[in-house]
Amino acid sequence: MMPKKYLLLIVFVQCLVSETSVLSQDLDTTAYRIAKVKAGYELTSGEGQSYHVPEAWLIPASDEEPDEKGYVSSNEFNRNVNAFTVNDSLMGLHLSSYQIQSGGSAGAASGRDSFLLLDTMTDILYAGQLALGITKWRNRYIGCFSAGAHEFSVADIDGDRNVDIGVLKKVIRCLEVEADNETGPAMVRMEETEMRRWYVFTGDRWEYDSRYDGRFPLSQAMVLPLIGLVKDPVDFVTELTMETGRRSPD
Repeated sequence: MMPKKYLLLIVFVQCLVSETSVLSQDLDTTAYRIAKVKAGYELTSGEGQSYHVPEAWLIPASDEEPDEKGYVSSNEFNRNVNAFTVNDSLMGLHLSSYQIQSGGSAGAASGRDSFLLLDTMTDILYAGQLALGITKWRNRYIGCFSAGAHEFSVADIDGDRNVDIGVLKKVIRCLEVEADNETGPAMVRMEETEMRRWYVFTGDRWEYDSRYDGRFPLSQAMVLPLIGLVKDPVDFVTELTMETGRRSPD
């Protein structure tokens, strides 16, 4: 029988390998850029490679829902890209759009996040097939700002040496309530954060797996940075409300 101290050493090494796995916290925010072209989008690398990205990969036809209150489009993608390792041969690419309403009193903004897969062995680009719709927004109605944002993290949540995507959704809702006077309806803000959901890599895409809801492996998880933003819409609205010293900004 193997001595206990050696068994513990083997278990420790296995845990260490699983913890670090393929995710060595390598994030590259400068290696790739994306731009709108006549027939979709074009992804380029710093080494000169160019890849065609069909618009349906970033904005699926089934996902063409109206943007926040119809005030602003969410289809203007920022040129910057977050690149992270998925496994020994695949690179994950995180793209983001966000557009702020020009003028008007609604203060609306809307955007989405999309993911692509690049096979670094064959140099072929694939759709990540992770359709989340509108992932960040804000809008003001009757003096109350509502907002929403998704925080994205990457980790090997199921220990299969493939990197998965965690999604944490934060929302500020404005609820209309009856007022005690004749000034009309009043708005009440409610803030909520949903349980983190994990989309597990299955070989050619990321798919939601409820078994990992709420988990966040601190030792290996990495939160992807915002693209083109200093703060997300929820943090923006929260900070704006605190600065005005009122429950709902005018």
